[in-house]
Amino acid sequence: YELMKLLSSVMQQSGSAANASAAGASSAAVTPVTVRSAATIATMLPIICLYPFLQRYFVTGLTIGGVKE
Repeated sequence: YELMKLLSSVMQQSGSAANASAAGASSAAVTPVTVRSAATIATMLPIICLYPFLQRYFVTGLTIGGVKE
């Protein structure tokens, strides 16, 4: 929940800063799409890092929850 709040505030600040600044070379490098892409990667990274360690529990749960007919 805290990560989502932080990323939302960063995206709002970057959008307002991009609108307020002039169209210079340095402001063109940081667009709202770039910030959104970075936020997506920052959100996915912990999940990707934890999945290999928790994969056996997912497989066990799927095996137990499977229905044999």
